[in-house]
Amino acid sequence: MALAAVRGLQASVLDRRNQGLARDALRPLGGGDRPFGGHAQRERVQRLEADRFWRKPVSATFHGRDILASVAAHWSDGVDIAEFGPPVDASSLVTLPASEPRRVDQSVVGIVEAVDRFGNLITNIRDTDLTAGARAVISIIIGGVRIPGINHSYSDQPTGNLVALIGSSGYLEIAVNQGSAATKLAAHPGTEVRLELQK
Repeated sequence: MALAAVRGLQASVLDRRNQGLARDALRPLGGGDRPFGGHAQRERVQRLEADRFWRKPVSATFHGRDILASVAAHWSDGVDIAEFGPPVDASSLVTLPASEPRRVDQSVVGIVEAVDRFGNLITNIRDTDLTAGARAVISIIIGGVRIPGINHSYSDQPTGNLVALIGSSGYLEIAVNQGSAATKLAAHPGTEVRLELQK
């Protein structure tokens, strides 16, 4: 079932059939963060059933491309969201708890939220959770391994080495240059990640 939720000029789209949907597709178009968690309001929700707005043929695994992106394109072109399908009672939707990083003394403690197909670990720690100038003076601890500082790119570390960086989505990622951090660290969604001042 694909849903579109609207609040003012913001919208988010969720497709429960597509487990591989990129997390950026779950964010509001036009800004914001975590629309289905926390205190986000859902003023209008539509079921995306009008297949005349879909890309054909619809793949069994690429609903983000074939349904969601296509509907978003039509919507940005001025099509009223009501034309995409019938309304859904917003109170019937389940609100998933958002995992937020927490401060413990001088540390920031978060978790791995996702593992991408390359084995990169995407955390729930945002760039904005770091204080100014902290990138060079912190260590990232995960699975008993300490990674010094936050780099700018994967290639800042030699091949096979762990690297921490802020990914394109603005979240802390832990990777291995030309390898899998998930494999190297035996990490998975839910694994704790701690940022501390370097000793």
